[in-house]
Amino acid sequence: MRTHATFTADQFETGLAPDAPLEVVPGRELAGWLAAELGGAAGLVVGPPIRQEWGWELGLQVGAQAVSLTVALVPAHVPAWLVAALPVVAIRRRHSGRVDQLALERVLRALHDLLSRAAGIRQLGWHEAAAFDRGVADPAATPFTLPSSERA
Repeated sequence: MRTHATFTADQFETGLAPDAPLEVVPGRELAGWLAAELGGAAGLVVGPPIRQEWGWELGLQVGAQAVSLTVALVPAHVPAWLVAALPVVAIRRRHSGRVDQLALERVLRALHDLLSRAAGIRQLGWHEAAAFDRGVADPAATPFTLPSSERA
């Protein structure tokens, strides 16, 4: 399963004014839009965007499964947005420490549907977390495309 989406979009500001305060982090508009749009998806509870050093974070809840949705700008020749869905695993009483895969799939499906139908979003690609972290580009059209190493 691919949990990292990259894309370009005209409607979300990628640059900062030269006189912008240091605490301004790109992606606030995108994070707010995602929170509003995903908040309407059945079964998803979405918290408000929280500013981080690297971008923005949204807390999602699908049943008992928490998911952190990170929003960041990937600097490149053509800046692109990164949105990654990371399951939150808590080890406590009455919780096995396992990820509810169906809940994670529900988040990925809602995110993919939203990004696929939104006007102005281009070059949407889904990446495996480990490959993306190593800088390997193997984008797929959906989060459910098997990695090239697993395709027959």
